[in-house]
Amino acid sequence: MFKPLTNHGVSVPSLSVGDFYETLADVEATPDEAPHLATSVVNWLVDSGVIEPQRSDCTYGDAGGYRPGPNYAIAVAKPEPSLMDRYTNGVEVISSSHNVFTSLEAAAITCPLCGSVTDLIDEHWNPNAHWDELSTVISGWSSGLGDNHHPCEHCGVHVSLNDWQWAPPWAFGHLGFTFWNWPELSPRFVDAFSRRLGHRVVDVFGKL
Repeated sequence: MFKPLTNHGVSVPSLSVGDFYETLADVEATPDEAPHLATSVVNWLVDSGVIEPQRSDCTYGDAGGYRPGPNYAIAVAKPEPSLMDRYTNGVEVISSSHNVFTSLEAAAITCPLCGSVTDLIDEHWNPNAHWDELSTVISGWSSGLGDNHHPCEHCGVHVSLNDWQWAPPWAFGHLGFTFWNWPELSPRFVDAFSRRLGHRVVDVFGKL
C-alpha cells in the first residue's frame, strides 16, 4: 500500500523536523526526456547565478544538490539572508522515473470535469476508503506497472493523477527540482521555470 507521507522514496519520519521544501515538478516530461531537461535547467540556473555550479552535500538526496548562488534572490518572493547559513539549503534534482512529489497528507481531490470534491480523510483526519482506492492507483503507477487513472465517484470519468486538483498539491512525474529551506519561490520564477522546460509545472510544498 502506498504511504501518504513520502517524497520520491524518502520516508518523512526518517528526516529531521523543521525543514521546508518546495518542489517544482514537471508533470509532462517523459523518462527519456528527464535527464536532458534536468541538465538544461541546472545550466540555466547556474548561468543566472541562482545556484552554485558545484554539487555538494546540502540536501537530503544521496546525490547532493546545488547551494544558493549570488543571485538566488531573483527566484524568490522575499529574500532571506539566513538561507546562506543553513546546512540544508540546496536545490535537489530528481530525474528518476515514477516519482510521487508530495506535500502534506492529501486531504481532498477535485474532479476537473464536474468540479466534485472527494474527501480523502475522515472527521478524525485519518485516511478513508477513498484514499485506500486512490493509493492503490498511485502504487501501481509508481511501480511502473499500473494505470494512472482514477474514476470520479460523481461523474464516473477516469481522471489521470495529474489532472485531479489536489489539496494540498501533489504531482506525479519523472522530473522535479526541490528547493530546500528556500523562501517561497516567486510566481514569475515559477512561470519562467515552466517556460524553460516547455511543460506544465506543479508547485509542491511542505514542511518535514
